[in-house]
Amino acid sequence: MAIKNSLKRMQLPQALESLKNGTGASTTLPASVRAVTVHYVYRRAGKGVEDFISKVAPRLAYANPAVSFDIKHQPNPKTKAKDPELQKRAEESAKQIEATGMAPTLTIDFHEASAQSIRLQQMDTSRILTELVALAEGRSTIASTAPTSQ
Repeated sequence: MAIKNSLKRMQLPQALESLKNGTGASTTLPASVRAVTVHYVYRRAGKGVEDFISKVAPRLAYANPAVSFDIKHQPNPKTKAKDPELQKRAEESAKQIEATGMAPTLTIDFHEASAQSIRLQQMDTSRILTELVALAEGRSTIASTAPTSQ
């Protein structure tokens, strides 16, 4: 069952049914995983990343209550906002993207090991889930050591 509407708009029984069924709902991450973080630029990450964030990540979080899930998005640098604070964030985002390239990334923090990251650019939803599980189990071939978080 695909999540057709935001979980926030669903009635509780339908939201729970959506969380318990579908891609990622039966995926249990190893106990060594402390947190999963996805960084991306709003509306520039690609369909695979956006689908993963809206459909798979909530199911993973529900199936793994001991793991912290954090979705961090940068404002789209092309935003022309009337709100000065939002416009300021968009301009800061543009500078950061220009300096770093800001490809969408998924980072796993482990209890007893260094954090590991993978770039999600041009991945579809199922590949992101496959790479997340491989990274969590220590068998990813595309992972890199993540910089320590603040």
